[in-house]
Amino acid sequence: MSTISRLNNGVLSLLQGHFLKNFFSLRFSSFCLIFLSVVHFDYLLKMANFFSLVLTFGLVFSSLSSTTTASLQLTNDCNYVFYDAPYSVGVCWNRQDSTGKKTSVKFTCNTDKNITYQEWEKASCSGTASKQQSLIDFAISHNISTSSLKWKCDAKSGSKCSAYERDYNFSSSATSCKNTNGFSDVTFALNTCVGYDTNLNKSMAITCANGNITMFYFNNLKCTPSPDSNNYTYGSNCGGMSGKYYQTSVRCGASPVSVAIALLFAVISLVFS
Repeated sequence: MSTISRLNNGVLSLLQGHFLKNFFSLRFSSFCLIFLSVVHFDYLLKMANFFSLVLTFGLVFSSLSSTTTASLQLTNDCNYVFYDAPYSVGVCWNRQDSTGKKTSVKFTCNTDKNITYQEWEKASCSGTASKQQSLIDFAISHNISTSSLKWKCDAKSGSKCSAYERDYNFSSSATSCKNTNGFSDVTFALNTCVGYDTNLNKSMAITCANGNITMFYFNNLKCTPSPDSNNYTYGSNCGGMSGKYYQTSVRCGASPVSVAIALLFAVISLVFS
């Protein structure tokens, strides 16, 4: 083979190698570009979906948060026992005295749709009750007029029907809201009308929103069409002065914030699933 032929073959081999190198480099670059484009598009799609869901969440949360204590949407689907207010059924009330001893009580609906009152010598209403009374016997032993008693036992019971209130006790030596000396719980039945005074034609209903309990009063027995001007709203608070402190803690059983948090987790789950 002549020198020129060898040079031609060498140049050709070099050109072929350079061409193949550029070819595969171009293919690899194109592949990377396409892959990154797909990833970017998927990312944009997810982000669009995310912001869409966040917007939806924001609107729902805004709607829930805008529910004020003055709003009234009765469902009339919660059991209750009434003697000076409609109290929850099937929810434990915890108590603690100044010595630190804990007890608990609960109203329950029994099989004949009457109310039973129970007491425990420990917290959380766990185990067998140490004391049990009919609603009439409960009223008599607590100096409550039996004629004021009302109850409902054909609907729902439990925390979703309840607004929680804890009232703290203070000794005469208390110097701040931190110096609590025991507490007692009550829970109110929510969103259910109670016609409590047939003589004066009166009814009431309780709602809870944004950490505030509102008691609505009506000049009829059916909580319609609108409450009178004697509505009462309160939330968690603490105050007073040395020797005369008070503290109340309020919590809504199925508050809008709880619903919103649950919705947020659902949104996150949908986006990243």
